[in-house]
Amino acid sequence: MIRLLLIGVVLLNGPAVHAQLRAKAISYKVQVDMAALDPSFEGGEGKVRYYDFEADAYYSDQMVRTIVRKVGKHGDGGPNIRQRLYDLKTLDQYDIDHDQRYVLLKKNQVVAPKPTGNSKDIMGYRCREMAFSDYRGVRITVWVTSKLPRNICPLGNYSLDGTALEITTSNGLHFVATDFAEGELNPGFFDVPKGYQEEVLTVSDNDKKSK
Repeated sequence: MIRLLLIGVVLLNGPAVHAQLRAKAISYKVQVDMAALDPSFEGGEGKVRYYDFEADAYYSDQMVRTIVRKVGKHGDGGPNIRQRLYDLKTLDQYDIDHDQRYVLLKKNQVVAPKPTGNSKDIMGYRCREMAFSDYRGVRITVWVTSKLPRNICPLGNYSLDGTALEITTSNGLHFVATDFAEGELNPGFFDVPKGYQEEVLTVSDNDKKSK
């Protein structure tokens, strides 16, 4: 499916396809556990605990962008996963909500991933388990392979020494890689959306500023 999506992105961008950008992509299946995401969640009739998504992480030599899709039965009141965009040469990350036309820029996102000593194979790649906490105190574990490019992660810019093929968070998100692809994209594919409301969060000192 991701191979068709790469072609579709090019076609949707119309006139600019003659100036294409070579890129690769990894597709992930994603599950959100509402009981972990929302401490007030109570199960029962009509209550959905698990929501399913698909996420594609597109990357060039410099940039990473994710596209996220809801799959299955997904009510309007369900969770939403913002799309990620970041430059591999920085510590910054854009979280993008296209429905709300909103961008949160997280600046200077510094974490300290530490190896747990565990390893396993995912999609034919040997992966090491790394663990860290983000600025909110959310515990994150990532299974990273050094056989693929540095710092590719559908959850965001964590300066990883390799590509994350599985991610689990203490607030209920679980990503697992399912497919690889490569193709050509419009060179504007990695641009920050224009005309969106933007906020800036300086993660290093938790100083939130509106812009």
